[in-house]
Amino acid sequence: MNKVSKYLEENLIAYIGNKRRLLPLIRKSIELCGGSKGKGRKFLDLFAGSGSVSRLAKSMGFAIYANDWEYYSYIINKSFIELDEDFLNNSFKNFGGIEEALKILNNLPNPEPSEQYISKYYCPSSDEAPDLNNERMFWTNYNGKKIDSIRNKIENWKNDGMIDEKENFLLISLLLYESSTRSNTSGVFKGFHKGFGGSNGDALSRILKKIKLSKPTLINGGESFVFNQSAVELSENINEHFDIVYLDPPYNQHQYGSNYHLLNTIALNDKPEVNKNVIINGKKINKSAIRRDWVKTRSSFCYKKTAKEDFDKIIKNLDSNYIIVSYSTDGIIPFEDMLEILSSKGKLDIVMSEYVKFRGGKQSLTTEVRNIEFVLTVDTTKKGGRSDIEKIQKELYINKIALASKKTVNPFRAEAIGFNFTKKVVSSDLNIENIISKKFDDLDVKFAVSENKILNFQNTAEEIKKLSLASIEELHNDMSYITNLTKEDELYLLISDIVKYYMQNKFGIASKLFGETVYLLSKFNNKKNYIQGLKAIITILNMLHQTVEIWREYNILENANFKKFEKETLKKLEFDSGEKEANELKSQIGILYDAFVETIEKMNSAEKKVKPQKKTLAVS
Repeated sequence: MNKVSKYLEENLIAYIGNKRRLLPLIRKSIELCGGSKGKGRKFLDLFAGSGSVSRLAKSMGFAIYANDWEYYSYIINKSFIELDEDFLNNSFKNFGGIEEALKILNNLPNPEPSEQYISKYYCPSSDEAPDLNNERMFWTNYNGKKIDSIRNKIENWKNDGMIDEKENFLLISLLLYESSTRSNTSGVFKGFHKGFGGSNGDALSRILKKIKLSKPTLINGGESFVFNQSAVELSENINEHFDIVYLDPPYNQHQYGSNYHLLNTIALNDKPEVNKNVIINGKKINKSAIRRDWVKTRSSFCYKKTAKEDFDKIIKNLDSNYIIVSYSTDGIIPFEDMLEILSSKGKLDIVMSEYVKFRGGKQSLTTEVRNIEFVLTVDTTKKGGRSDIEKIQKELYINKIALASKKTVNPFRAEAIGFNFTKKVVSSDLNIENIISKKFDDLDVKFAVSENKILNFQNTAEEIKKLSLASIEELHNDMSYITNLTKEDELYLLISDIVKYYMQNKFGIASKLFGETVYLLSKFNNKKNYIQGLKAIITILNMLHQTVEIWREYNILENANFKKFEKETLKKLEFDSGEKEANELKSQIGILYDAFVETIEKMNSAEKKVKPQKKTLAVS
């Protein structure tokens, strides 16, 4: 890995909305905005967060102006944006270089009890036998003590004049990265796993690994400046003309001050008062011990009432040739409003990571399809208009339609909203292809479907583009409706296929498909979809009765998939939801199961002329 790659990828904290994965798309956007040669040009990152985009722009030669309201983010970006390789090579002269300073920090003894804060209030007393009910478990006790000893030493060095402000910030930023990475969380500090690594222990190696600070990778670049203000305030007061402004405001309800409160606590080293015990007088008290002052940096972009208004203010305040905006279509600001605000500033365009082709693939019923990744760009030197907005909306709808074409179709839903079916037999006798069509404007939109999976669109993207915006939106809504299947839809379609193959005497295929029903059944969560899960079992049992010949032939009672079905069914039966309907369904399941087993055994007995042994499913 070369130096620039290390700079862009290493020492980045796990972060809500981190744009590390989207850097190729953002780079493409910067280049399209005349940023292929950034030297001598100014780049403003108004919501810098972890600093990944600012690092990218710095690596492209821009002078960086980075801002974030959260103090931990400010420190991280003061270190990785303002500081460079030349500084790193000439720093920490009181220790003989940064490697020697890090060696001291990494080998400190445990802090005295009076110097323990993180380990006392946010870690269990014992890593081997933690109190899962009454102790916080944000880190192991070992790592909590490492955080305490390192942070205390950094503070002492600063107070004794051993390190200057830049060196102080750099060391704190390295500790913030390690603290974030080794935390017993899923990335945010509003909660922690009950037990290290959570129920599955998936992240155990990361969490248990000992904290150790490493020499960072920094690069030389243009002069850079980092701010610690609200985005609106900075946009009002900064007196600079920028070549490119990048905006990535928080578009949902997640407040960074509360989600990352412990990073602020480590950064500030102010040790706010907190109860050691989670349970006081029999009640849970502030389990996550969130700082009360997090509200000082509460973002207006996390609220519907203020997000749009403040975004509009920022856009009007900015003096820049280009504006690049990362946007989530699930965001608080309605997409139409976002487009209107941006188009008022200049010519609006869209940059997508990849144009999704109009072709389907044989996907399983449960395949998750990726989202469309895009950014919006504004050229403020050119006039925008309504046509820009409609062009972008068309592009997005067409991509969403293409994504829908990779999903499973519910033919019953398609027929219900006016799609027509034309059957034709294809070369294989196992494969019947349907052409599904519906007219939009003057265009007959067609796609081929086999086994409920879209094979391909018969139309090109260019043909779809010629449709009116209203028709494209209608097509998108139709495709969403017939492809966004519920768990019940998926199970019903699968069972329909089993019965279909049974009727065609293709018992082997039908039997193979039964294994998929077991997998789908496991997706019905006991807490969220319990009644639906019980009804799904009844549907499966009715199908087993309907196609009993298959299961006798394939020795169903000893079949591995059937045993998995029994196991999953027992999980559902043993769960007590307290619902009256559930008890009635359980009773029905017991009757159906016993009847099916009895039928199988009678059929086997008649064939083999031996007395069957009774097999029952324990129903609670």
